[in-house]
Amino acid sequence: MEKGRPHVEADLDCPIFKTSRHVEFAVNVFRSAEDQGLVVDACSEFHGNHGVVACETPCTHTPEALRLHETEAQKHLEELALIGTNVIG
Repeated sequence: MEKGRPHVEADLDCPIFKTSRHVEFAVNVFRSAEDQGLVVDACSEFHGNHGVVACETPCTHTPEALRLHETEAQKHLEELALIGTNVIG
């Protein structure tokens, strides 16, 4: 995980295995969760593969994952607003 890059970690029910998995998501605050704004960086199901996520990551479409994305994105957008438009634009 890149330092300073928005991300969240959560224990979610895996839509494939139907059991709880620890998942780390990268959050792109400039994209919606449905438009590649939420990417799985690591999942406990695949820690044996050095954290490489080998599934189609349908967990990014679950209501809980979408809520996590919106919460994290809003938090970081508020922080960006404090910097000022001259720096961002």
